[in-house]
Amino acid sequence: MDRIRAWVLGSLLFLAVISTPVFSFQSPGTLSLQRRRNIHRYEAQEDDDVWDQLDDDERQLRRNVATAKELIRMKQAEDALLYFDKAVQIKENAFLWQRGVLLYLLGKFDEAHDQLSRNIRHYENVFEQPATEERIWMLASEKRGDLLVVPDQQPFSISLEEEELKESRVVLKKAELFLAGEIGEDEVMETIERTKSDYWACYGQYYLGVGMEARNQMDKAQKYIRSALEVSPLKEDDAGLHMMQLHGHIRGW
Repeated sequence: MDRIRAWVLGSLLFLAVISTPVFSFQSPGTLSLQRRRNIHRYEAQEDDDVWDQLDDDERQLRRNVATAKELIRMKQAEDALLYFDKAVQIKENAFLWQRGVLLYLLGKFDEAHDQLSRNIRHYENVFEQPATEERIWMLASEKRGDLLVVPDQQPFSISLEEEELKESRVVLKKAELFLAGEIGEDEVMETIERTKSDYWACYGQYYLGVGMEARNQMDKAQKYIRSALEVSPLKEDDAGLHMMQLHGHIRGW
C-alpha cells in the first residue's frame, strides 16, 4: 500500500508541475498567464483614485512600462525594449531610463545616448538633482559608440548649472568621473571602501564594470560586475538588481 500511495502522490506532483504556467515568451504581443498576473498585480498596487483619474493613454503607458520591467526581470531584453518602444509612442518624453540602458546593452549606442540625454534634461529640470546614473550610461554610450557629441549634449552642460546640482552620493559621482576619464579606478575603489557599505560596494563596482566595458576592458568589466552581484544587498524585486542581472546575462558573465 505504501508503494501505491507513493506512486499516486508522485504522479499527482508530476501533473501539477507540467500543468503550471511557465514564463515563456511566445511572441512580442503575447504574455504568459503568470506574467499577466504580475502586470495586474502592478495595477492593483496603484491607488484606485489615481488610476481612475488617468486617461486611457496613460493607463496603457503604465501597463507597457510594467510589462517591460517584468520582461527585464525575466532577462528578455529585446522583448522588454518592444514594450518600452510602445510607451514612447504614447508619450515621447516619458522618463524611461531603463529604455536607455536596454538600448546600450543591445549595442544601439546612438539611440541610447538620445534617450538618456532626454532623461537627464527632464530629471534635472524637474527635480533639480543630478541625474548621475543616467550621465554614467550616456558617457558609456558615447565611448562604446564613438559618438561625436555636440556641445549641448555634453554631460556637464545639460539643464541647470553644475554648481546647483551637487551629487551627495559620492560613489556615483566618482563613477561618473571615472567614465569621464578624470580619475582612475583606484580612487573609485578607495571611495567605495570608505563607505563600508554593501549597497555602495554593489553599485560602485557595477558602474566600474560599466566603465571598463566602455573602455573595452572586458576582463575587468566582468570582474567588477560579477563582484557587484556577489556583494549585492538588493532585494529580489529591486529594478537595479534586475538590470545588473540582465547585463551579466547578455554578456554571458
